[in-house]
Amino acid sequence: MAHDAGTDVGIDPRARALACVVGGRLHVRCFGWRRSTKGIAAMGIDRDGAAHRLSEEADAGSAAALLDGLEAQLSARMRGRTASCAFRIDRAFLLDPAVLYRSMHLVFPDEAATKLPWATRDTGLDCLMPATVEEYRASISFERLRHRDPGTVRFSARQVVMDHRGRLDDIDPDLLGYIVNSFVIYVYKTIELKEPGGDIVSAETIDFVFRAISRMHEGVVGIRTDKDHLFISVQTCLWHFHVHNGEYPDAARCAENIFNAYRNAIRFDVSHGYNYCLSILVFGIFRLAQGADAVAAAAFDIVIESFRRSVALDTRIASWFAELADSHRAALSALRLLKSLKDGEVMTDMALLEAVKPGLRVRGDDFQDQVAGAIRYFVASGRMEGAATSPASAGAPISSGQSGSP
Repeated sequence: MAHDAGTDVGIDPRARALACVVGGRLHVRCFGWRRSTKGIAAMGIDRDGAAHRLSEEADAGSAAALLDGLEAQLSARMRGRTASCAFRIDRAFLLDPAVLYRSMHLVFPDEAATKLPWATRDTGLDCLMPATVEEYRASISFERLRHRDPGTVRFSARQVVMDHRGRLDDIDPDLLGYIVNSFVIYVYKTIELKEPGGDIVSAETIDFVFRAISRMHEGVVGIRTDKDHLFISVQTCLWHFHVHNGEYPDAARCAENIFNAYRNAIRFDVSHGYNYCLSILVFGIFRLAQGADAVAAAAFDIVIESFRRSVALDTRIASWFAELADSHRAALSALRLLKSLKDGEVMTDMALLEAVKPGLRVRGDDFQDQVAGAIRYFVASGRMEGAATSPASAGAPISSGQSGSP
């Protein structure tokens, strides 16, 4: 017998919901017109397809601001629809940390446990752990198609990495680049949300990521299939993470890995130019702060060269074309720094911080403050090295003529 949602008293056919994952909890907001909506339950589907009923938590108000933000991002038409609802109900459910959830959904209290529809695809949880190229591309790989809550995106990316890092030999080669990209997404969302890296940004996982890249085919074009692009991308997110964590020598090491990758590369693609320009600018400024003028100048020359090569490739892909603007700002900063070196201009900490801004993929005052801390660290370390060889040079300003080693 066909199930008629419109006549079943346990179902509100007009009800919709949105959701996000925060701190090991599923937070949902339901918009309903019947009291039956108040009885909804939550189900999680694990990676093997098994269903888990989630335990409801008493405190459902802790994520109200996040749910308000999600609701505010609905289309005007959907907001108008939800504004007329009789009930706006927030619920919280506990997640099992031992389970990897492929999806989650809400159900009505009817005999058939009918699913409550999501308000929109990008405020729902239908694909938290993609399994095919098509699912990766439709749910997490591209920003415009991701869930609207950054914490939920981070949760999804973490699950992808957790699911694969112990079984590299079993991974479909076509998925390797998407899994690596999920690690990159996790790292940037960790920085954005000011969270610790946890067990994902660990030596074990980073080793897995680079081994995954090493198994990819050489010379394939595409941001999810080009192993050279992915190597640069991972190193770029890692130096950002190390700055975020106050691990400045590690940040410089990752940026230097990109500098060396450029010098040793046998091919160059327009998709490489963006991270090359930004990261090598940062590497050069870290070295300039230490007084290693020759290394810094070599880095700045590469930034300018990389931008010129990117432009010469004459891309017609809109996203890559748009990235040329960021690469141009990095190259312009490098050009100005080269002139300052040539003119023997004294470079203050504040001048270096202003020069480094075009190299930052993470925006915001908080991250800039962390970068300022990195610059102060390298200025101090450069002066300490100088003092060890020439006590009279201790405290000298950063200017051309000082020397250092990379």
